[in-house]
Amino acid sequence: MYQPGQSARCVNDRNHRMRSAYVRGSVSGGTQVQGVDDGTRTMKAIGFFCFTCKQFWTNGQVRRIYEERNRLERLKPNMFSRPYKSNSS
Repeated sequence: MYQPGQSARCVNDRNHRMRSAYVRGSVSGGTQVQGVDDGTRTMKAIGFFCFTCKQFWTNGQVRRIYEERNRLERLKPNMFSRPYKSNSS
């Protein structure tokens, strides 16, 4: 699974690595009062960027892609199994 704020495998090509994309907490609509500097420089992870693919995904998009991929991998053995066929005809 992925963790926002850490690198992850690219959703396009598993050989690529996506890097976390950040935005300053005050820009993302934090609780900072205008004109008051609280001295913190918090950064919020907003998504992932693959430098090889040149594509950006938000945390929500990556989460949905990973969940769908995991769901399909759990179903894969059942998708190709044949129904039970009895020997008594």
